[in-house]
Amino acid sequence: MALQQGTKLLLKQRFAPVQRLCSELLEVPLADLDNRIEAEQEQNPYLEQEIELVETPIQFETTEKIGRRTDKGEFFDYWFQDDGDQIYRVSKQDDTTEKEYGSSFSVSLSEELLEQLRLTNVDQYEYSLGEMVIGNIDEKGYLQRSVDAIADDYFFDKGEEVNIEKLHKVIRIIRTFEPAGVGARDLQDCLMLQLERIDGDSEELTLAKEVIDKYWDLFFKKNTIQIEKKMNLNQETFERILNLIHTLNPYPGHSEEGMADNSSILPDFKVWLSDGVVKFNLNRQYKRSLKVSKEGVRMLEKFQKDPDKHEETINFLKNKIEAANIFIEAFNQRESTLERIMKAIIDLQYDYFISGDLAKLKPMKYEDIKNVTGYTESTISRMANDKYAQTHFGTFKLKDFFSNTLTNSDGEEVSSEAVRNCMLSILDSEDKAKPYTDEQLAELLKEKGFPISRRTVAKYRDKLGIETASKRKNI
Repeated sequence: MALQQGTKLLLKQRFAPVQRLCSELLEVPLADLDNRIEAEQEQNPYLEQEIELVETPIQFETTEKIGRRTDKGEFFDYWFQDDGDQIYRVSKQDDTTEKEYGSSFSVSLSEELLEQLRLTNVDQYEYSLGEMVIGNIDEKGYLQRSVDAIADDYFFDKGEEVNIEKLHKVIRIIRTFEPAGVGARDLQDCLMLQLERIDGDSEELTLAKEVIDKYWDLFFKKNTIQIEKKMNLNQETFERILNLIHTLNPYPGHSEEGMADNSSILPDFKVWLSDGVVKFNLNRQYKRSLKVSKEGVRMLEKFQKDPDKHEETINFLKNKIEAANIFIEAFNQRESTLERIMKAIIDLQYDYFISGDLAKLKPMKYEDIKNVTGYTESTISRMANDKYAQTHFGTFKLKDFFSNTLTNSDGEEVSSEAVRNCMLSILDSEDKAKPYTDEQLAELLKEKGFPISRRTVAKYRDKLGIETASKRKNI
């Protein structure tokens, strides 16, 4: 058979550096944006920014009540809780504490865990489970919510039952992430996770595991004499065990640079009514202009006149200037993407944004925004994550505007928020001496056009923090 030589044109899609960086910046909330830009400038002296203060950004203390309207026009109040956008950073130079708004992107535990999750061999479904699990890890690094509770959260957010076996698998994977001990159920579990990560089979390591595993109650109560007696250890050996245990971190979620303080949030968007028309904009604190250093460009042009002599310097300058241009383009794409997606959200939920009435919150999924904007669902998910909108009827996470689809008795799609709102109205008018059981609630909801099961009613009730009928009667 004769050999033949020819050319073949292949079309391959590459994830360009600017797209990758834009994807990263899209996840950064307004509270962290300044820190992210400053970090980039520290690495690249040829990226510059000019800022002009536009106005003091809107900021809300999380101790204030934020309400959502019911179909009666009343407010269903709840206390807002946030992942935290303030840190207290201790200065190494003078040991004073300074207050900074915006958590540093580099010390965000959830972002670190999500980045590690992306590098694991999990499918898209398992990744979405991982996002839910990581979202339930507290500031100490512990996962204290039960598997059933996390499954319920997933059901309400996604509208589908959870594969419990896969959820357990994802939790096991996350427990192998850094920092060691993250995802632990409690302090004992946290210390054991860290001991299991230590390489080697020394006597101290083996005995330390035994102390934490079998004699935890005595160890926690500092009853060292009893432990030494039960394990037949001398004081010197036990001190070596204690020294090893004391090197472990009881709170792996706490960074060395500081802890998050959940006292305030910084909304990414402002939404308001003007003459009956819904308007919005980015909550810009500054009129910001990113640019490449003119001095860097001038130096590059100068050294390029003698390329053989300054090859290393030329390559350095080219790389830094190119990196600055990529960051500027990615930042500008971030701004336009945020505005375009928020506009699509408001357009699809326009009636809701007019009044804040939950009954008018339509079913909306990431796919619906994708069909309008052309962005992928993963892009929309990253944009909505940890972003807030301050409206004329309250401040909410962007994810609150997305709602699962249910079908009413007329075959129409309705929002799961509408079902929950209807349930609240029923419970508000119930006889407190004879509160409705879940079966009765299911029947009443069916009469109002929402045919859902008793089990689903129980999940909605738990999600809303409402006790069972017997406990409500006792209250």
